[in-house]
Amino acid sequence: MVHPDDCEDYDTTEYVWSDQYDWKIQIVGHTGSDHWTMVGDPAQDRFAVVYGESQGQAEGAVIVNWPRALVDARRSVASRAKADELIHRLRALLEPSSTAPAKAAAR
Repeated sequence: MVHPDDCEDYDTTEYVWSDQYDWKIQIVGHTGSDHWTMVGDPAQDRFAVVYGESQGQAEGAVIVNWPRALVDARRSVASRAKADELIHRLRALLEPSSTAPAKAAAR
């Protein structure tokens, strides 16, 4: 509208969320593929399911009660990052970061 000679396509990444009792379920991208990987444990009330072949791009994700994972998943799906890279980063988020100072203090 402002610059009609400088038009760009609007490329959006699908996103929807729902609160179901104690669970905040957030979905980004396309989530119907047969190729998916779960990161985390539903019994711990925080997990993600990443859709896409490991060597292919991340097509979508379902995130439950995990805001930091949602941020990474939205960026990864929008930028068409590889699914295995997203899975690796999400698994790293699950590792306790408080172990490094404890090891240094034990020396």
